[in-house]
Amino acid sequence: MIRCKTFLALSSIVLTSACSQPADDAGPAQPVAAAAALELTGTSWQVEDIDGGGVVDASNVTLLFPEDGKVVGTSGCNRYFGSVVIAGSTISFGDAGTTMMACPEALMAQERLFFDALGKVTRGEVDAEARLVLYDETGTPRIRATEYVPTDSAPEENQPQPMDAAAEERFSFDCGPAGRADVRFLGPDTVELSLAGETYILPRERAASGAKYSKDEISFWNKGDEALVEVGAERYSCRRN
Repeated sequence: MIRCKTFLALSSIVLTSACSQPADDAGPAQPVAAAAALELTGTSWQVEDIDGGGVVDASNVTLLFPEDGKVVGTSGCNRYFGSVVIAGSTISFGDAGTTMMACPEALMAQERLFFDALGKVTRGEVDAEARLVLYDETGTPRIRATEYVPTDSAPEENQPQPMDAAAEERFSFDCGPAGRADVRFLGPDTVELSLAGETYILPRERAASGAKYSKDEISFWNKGDEALVEVGAERYSCRRN
């Protein structure tokens, strides 16, 4: 029961009420919920946004956590490897080592943004939509990523690479009745395929053997000097010239 006392200040003709509530009527203090701890070891993530600007179409930016304290992946241009420290919801990334491939300027610029954002990350969470969100010390989201499971059980850095070709390097394949297929590597995860007067930009997919690049009904599989080109229902075995 709430009891109130009323006082009349005659000199100023002001009515004031002071109320008190028994201490045992007050509810218990509610604890502040702690941020959920990040559990990232053994997970793989596809980056879909860097600093609110999305990512370049058909580029492949990834974050993989194969073991405690380790992060690897691709920046859309080069493959990288580095250290990571996670404690509760706090997370920080060490300097990354990378391969030294040159790529088109759009991919190089994205790579710089990605590593700059990673270097400023201090906290992370997996949100209600199961996305990994990484924040800087001001609470600004720097990186958003969705989880994926590679089709091959081997870590991404051990996946077979086509020829580890430098950007802008070109190769020619004899595809029999389909004629010559010219392939230009735009980076470790994108190729430009020219075949029968048409040109296609194909992003890389995960494959258990060799490297596969595909989009819509066009695909290019490569393992060493051998390749397979699929155009709709047609399949052509190819060999590098």
